[in-house]
Amino acid sequence: MNDTLNKRYLKFVIIALAILVLFICSFVLLSNFFKDSSGPQIKVNYPNAYAFDSDKQLNVQKTNPVKDDFSTDLTNFSFQTAAKLLTEHEQINYSPLSLYYALAMTSTGAAGKTADEFQTLLGQRSNKDLSIECGNLFRQLYRENKVCKLKLANSLWMNQTANQESTIFKTEFVSNAARNFYASSHIVDFSDASAGKAMSNWISEQTSQQLSPKIETTDQQLLALINTVYFKAQWETQFDQSQTTDDTFTSSDGSTHNCAFMNQALSASFTKGANYLKASLPLKDNCSMTFVLPNEGTTIKDLASSPENLSKIFHEKQTHFGNITWKLPKMDFSSSLNLKDMLNSLGLTSAFKESADFSGMTTTPLFISLVRQDTRIKVDENGVTASAFTLITMNGSSMPEEPAEMILDRPFLYAITASNGSILFMGTYNGQ
Repeated sequence: MNDTLNKRYLKFVIIALAILVLFICSFVLLSNFFKDSSGPQIKVNYPNAYAFDSDKQLNVQKTNPVKDDFSTDLTNFSFQTAAKLLTEHEQINYSPLSLYYALAMTSTGAAGKTADEFQTLLGQRSNKDLSIECGNLFRQLYRENKVCKLKLANSLWMNQTANQESTIFKTEFVSNAARNFYASSHIVDFSDASAGKAMSNWISEQTSQQLSPKIETTDQQLLALINTVYFKAQWETQFDQSQTTDDTFTSSDGSTHNCAFMNQALSASFTKGANYLKASLPLKDNCSMTFVLPNEGTTIKDLASSPENLSKIFHEKQTHFGNITWKLPKMDFSSSLNLKDMLNSLGLTSAFKESADFSGMTTTPLFISLVRQDTRIKVDENGVTASAFTLITMNGSSMPEEPAEMILDRPFLYAITASNGSILFMGTYNGQ
């Protein structure tokens, strides 16, 4: 009988020790999760970046279908927002894709009137459908090979103190961001300058050091959502560096600037609009960069006066074909935009008020305090490199027929388009 009691006692001790070990391990894991750490608490595995292989591209598109109405909504969003921004700035580089992803990720945590306004701006669909479409598009666009790289990245930055005390971010919101937006999650202390530094380092890493912003945080901040877009591609026909010459660029105010121009002649299609000339330079991996040169007497503001006009210009078919003489300025400039006013003007207002409803994220009231986008674009003889980050902080071919000359020595519009037609960047150049 004593043996039986001893065995039962020993069994009890073993079970008790096992429970104690489990408790200690759980405590350590939770302590690690809530400590001030810039390292991701939820890591994501990015999609496999396929090499330049048409069969693989077709398979990615087949297994990750993007609905036509989603593509239409994204395109409409691109022109709607660009028409506001391109007319307000003499020179600007803007990524509608980056802003869309940042807003879409935010909208999945919205409810009520706030969610209605997001849906009006982004497209009338449920959070589930929006997430699925963004995930499929992410996988279609994501690539890396010798001639082209298009990398998207998202992240959530949650305040350490909030998670320890009253603000608990909902599991479904965080897991959906990881699953469909490939968003890593980070725990930081926004009252400490190290939080902004960690976010800046993350952006720099995702954009191959093309962007290294200064980010300031406050103790009122509970959440930050970041999207980055990094694009680099070679020209299908590269410019000969020996043909690059200095000449004069005339800005919109009439001032002139010395500028290095790249030169070449190509046979290609182009469009002669009523008051502009449009032509595209192909980039490898089926991407392209389109240029719109206003006729003398026409301004950028005239062309970008409305989303409909801007859409018509970039969608108008290239009906002419001939030898195009290109004279393209080398470009390397940055833009920094506060997008709150633009978004307010498009109907997204309640998200910026303290009464905003983001109950899909957390039970603690949150509102958007800042929507910022920084970009940089570099165009040279080899090709194009363009980067963007969007930060949302919450506080709380035929035979040639005729010639054309794309002498881009005065202000012009441009757009960089991915192989599936998604507009990655739009902008204006004024020689500055």
